[in-house]
Amino acid sequence: MQNILFKQLILSFLFLLSLKLFSQNLVINPSFEDYTKCPDTLGVFESSLKSWSNPTLGTTDYFHKCSEIMSIPKNYNGNQESKFGDSYAGIFVYAPNNYREYVQGKLSQKLEKGKKYKVSFNISLAEVSKFAVKRIGVLLSDQHIKINTYAEITKDSLMYQIGRNWQYKPVQSKSYFRDKENWTHLTTEFESNGMENYIVIGNFENNYTHKTLVSSDYNKKNISYYYIDHITIEEIIKKKEEEKKFAPEIGKEYVFKHVLFHHDKWDLVEKSIFELNQLFIFLSDFPETKIIIEGHTDNTGSDEHNENLSINRAKSVTKYLINLGVDENRIQYNGYGSKQPVAENTTSEGRQLNRRVTYKIIRN
Repeated sequence: MQNILFKQLILSFLFLLSLKLFSQNLVINPSFEDYTKCPDTLGVFESSLKSWSNPTLGTTDYFHKCSEIMSIPKNYNGNQESKFGDSYAGIFVYAPNNYREYVQGKLSQKLEKGKKYKVSFNISLAEVSKFAVKRIGVLLSDQHIKINTYAEITKDSLMYQIGRNWQYKPVQSKSYFRDKENWTHLTTEFESNGMENYIVIGNFENNYTHKTLVSSDYNKKNISYYYIDHITIEEIIKKKEEEKKFAPEIGKEYVFKHVLFHHDKWDLVEKSIFELNQLFIFLSDFPETKIIIEGHTDNTGSDEHNENLSINRAKSVTKYLINLGVDENRIQYNGYGSKQPVAENTTSEGRQLNRRVTYKIIRN
């Protein structure tokens, strides 16, 4: 389980700053922090929270550190720290008889027609789940939805209740969202129709059409249950065209200039984030590439200690990129301790140069 500082850093969306800027988040109460009462039982998401509701008869769960029953990190479906703050929600994305749960949130203002927006949210598969999915849907509508069903929200049911004033965007990946330890950051972009005032997130497909991955642990429940936290909708504002895009040369080794760590630690500090986010954009734009990340130290301390420290620092960078969305199969990491110095260790300046993390972009 990653430490709190690292989890908070991942919340940063600065990785888009080399291409785009974002305005304020338009989702009210995005991390479910503003609640009316501490959850004391299952299925009290709607009755416990401000600006959030259930669009169907499904009973979405609300978890908070204030609760003994619906607690964080340990609760009846698993063990997971919150992504942000002290709370998160939990939904059945796949279950027998097509049972589904959703989160429905109110926006602070109606979106403007023709403008482009980005939706982002974080999920983590609960330990109780046997199944994992690789697609979750985002529905944007002009009005509050309440459909009399325990099953999935269908196109017909939407047309019957609210007509055509909605749009649907799937968030999908080549790999399944199967991480039960860390949070997975999901995003999608869309152009506004000028009517969107609510957001709904969940699975809009039935069990027959939605493919799932079965875990190796057959003692788990026949469900796919995800924790969900920190939901955002932000307008995309393009930067000036003359601003250069980050583009490392294939095959060349680079030293991270601002990927820094506290003494004898491997937790990323905040200054590291911008540079790593730029690298993430490049890897997203060029999916045919892979990356090799290597950690190095000065000669202070034992060889064994330095090697472990360098490996953990390279691993921290790797985990950060994976949590942003880079496929783990595209990343290799290793640590060499003090075995590959680039300067003399006899001066503080030389030791500082030797304490580094490097990366190299290669093609598949």
